[in-house]
Amino acid sequence: MRRMARGVSSAISNPADRLGLALLAVAFVALTSWSWKKWPDVLVDFGRELYVPWQLASGQTLYSDIAYFNGPLSPWLNSVLFRVFGVSLTTLVVANLLLLLLVAAMVYALVRQVGRPLAAAVATLFFLTVFSVGQYVPQGNYNFVTPYSHEMTHGTFLSLAALVLLVVHVRRGGGGSAFACGLALGLTFLTKAEFFLAAGIAVLCGLALHHGFSRTPIRSAGRLAAAVAAGLALPPALAFFALLRHLPAGDALRGVSGSWAHLFIEELRASELYQNILGVVDTGESLRIIGEWSFYYALVLIPAVLIGWWLPRSRQPFVAAPLFLLGAAGVLVNWKTASQDTLGQPMPVVILAILVVLFVMLQRPDDSGENRTRRVLMLTFAVFGLAMLAKMLLYVRFSHYGFALAMPSAIVLTVALVEGVPAVLDSRGKNGPAFRMVVLGVLAAVMGVHLYASNSWFRLRTVEVGQGSDAFLTDARGRVANDLLTTLGQVVTPGQTLVVLPEGVIFNYLSRTPNPTPFINFMPPELIIFGEDTIVAGFEANPPDWIVLTDRHAPEYGLDLLGTDYGLKIIGWVQRNYSLEAEVVDQAAQRDQLRYAYILRRTESADP
Repeated sequence: MRRMARGVSSAISNPADRLGLALLAVAFVALTSWSWKKWPDVLVDFGRELYVPWQLASGQTLYSDIAYFNGPLSPWLNSVLFRVFGVSLTTLVVANLLLLLLVAAMVYALVRQVGRPLAAAVATLFFLTVFSVGQYVPQGNYNFVTPYSHEMTHGTFLSLAALVLLVVHVRRGGGGSAFACGLALGLTFLTKAEFFLAAGIAVLCGLALHHGFSRTPIRSAGRLAAAVAAGLALPPALAFFALLRHLPAGDALRGVSGSWAHLFIEELRASELYQNILGVVDTGESLRIIGEWSFYYALVLIPAVLIGWWLPRSRQPFVAAPLFLLGAAGVLVNWKTASQDTLGQPMPVVILAILVVLFVMLQRPDDSGENRTRRVLMLTFAVFGLAMLAKMLLYVRFSHYGFALAMPSAIVLTVALVEGVPAVLDSRGKNGPAFRMVVLGVLAAVMGVHLYASNSWFRLRTVEVGQGSDAFLTDARGRVANDLLTTLGQVVTPGQTLVVLPEGVIFNYLSRTPNPTPFINFMPPELIIFGEDTIVAGFEANPPDWIVLTDRHAPEYGLDLLGTDYGLKIIGWVQRNYSLEAEVVDQAAQRDQLRYAYILRRTESADP
């Protein structure tokens, strides 16, 4: 620990690091202020992130009282926050802003292991401006402050923590750091499968390369592997025994396994949403776009390499600004006609190329000492980035799930461009700084385009929903949301219960009206995972006093409304047992907005 403290003190005492960190702090504050209260979505997904920890803090139990399909870590953590600091949106916002700061700090620290302060500052700034708080699609939620699923942000944090602890082990050695690295992996296991797989593969690769080149004795390597395994096994084991207090062993095991239990549900994997995420709805088109963007990348970067190759270093200071503007122009000249959503699609090809180059460089007989360590770490980070892309392999994008899944690869690419290629040019006596200036112009333009895109969505968020510490800004859907909450406040009495169909558990949370069933969301994935018959049985066992039916369409699944394309049994049960009490309608709303909400009361003849 003393060595680590000395390392941190040394980094902070570096004037370049201090300047970079100060600028990043300013950027963090500016981005937070600019996006303030504009993070959540009023209808889609995020309500679950408020409702579940609220109910857990109220005494409900996960996987029995509340049907949940991810690991238990995130809802448990958020419920603790609610118990300690109070149930409110603000509690999660403050906690997640602190988490965001830690993630940014880890990005900076990891890049500093393989690059200089400039590369670390640029990579971290790219993370903050493009991935941390932005909005690039109609729904919010795809950010680190109010994520659609906290498993995404907690998984990112824990994966990066595992890599940081791997770095500590590579630099300092010892079984303690190996155990701590395994512990971070074990906690990652309790979030989502994709994060554990990516971090686990990267850590295994890093350990194998480091100890392979270091010629660690087999017995010592075995002890280190045992330390990692022990750390990895501890969090799932503790979670299993915690769940055993309320659940049978089989259900506790399924709870610990989280999303792993659903990876092989064929109907889920074959749904249009997941096929689209992977990019295989039209594989030929996905490959065409990858080729097209690869050509655009080459069109900008090859001239930049030639400039660095031919421009004398003595002239570089005089043309630095023009080179920066040249790089920015390469992005901005066609940014309105190019599809920003497909910008990242060549990322797997690029990261794979970086991996090949690094692996070849590691085979050099003169590659030893600090240079080899840096390349081993860079290769490990690149493996992590590539593995994180597996879920969206042919349709990598910075929006939607990409705010977490594409981020590591974007950081690796940024470091390769700002640090790696210029270093190669410098080693050959060429002009690395000239290439770097072009790249900085490119990156600045990409960041600017994403800020502009986010601002275009933020400008639509003019309606405040919720009160006090639960208040946030949303788009036109907020009109129906507010009218619905007002009407619920008039008709629902204390102690009554509510279910919102097919999605909208945020209204349960904002009205502080619980759902009496374990099921809180009724979109196609939930019906596939839990079974429609099981959900209807849950309604029959504990019928809610009120049901709200919204016009939440499901185009991302290739479906329309609940009761037309899916969920026929649910709607049939509702029609038999409920009658219309009130309705909220927004005549000015468009089809992709929240146009209406019907409030239904349980009839006296309905079974209790």
